Parts: sequence; structure tokens; C-alpha cells
Amino acid sequence: MIDIEGQASLFLIPGLRAFARADIGGPGLAEEEDLSGNAQAGLGLALGASTRIDLS
Repeated sequence: MIDIEGQASLFLIPGLRAFARADIGGPGLAEEEDLSGNAQAGLGLALGASTRIDLS
């Protein structure tokens, strides 16, 4: 099985960030009909040292 994942974050102001995540995977990249993928983008707000809220 092959899995490829990526994630990027951009801090807009202290405590607020924009993010994007994506992945694709399956039994093999040559077998295109068996691939699946996921993508997500959103904003994250830090509420303290160990708490945050993400909206995506």
C-alpha cells in the first residue's frame, strides 16, 4: 500500500493560522481505480497553551 500525505500552515497573526492537508493512497499508484484521497483546508484559533478550535 502506498500513502502520500502533506500539510501546510500559515500563521496569520499570533494564535490564528490557516492550514491545508491532503492525502492520497491505495494498493499501488499504477492501479488508478483503487486510489482514494482526502483534502481539507481551514482556520485554527489557539485558545490557550493546549487548546485550539479548527474550522474546516
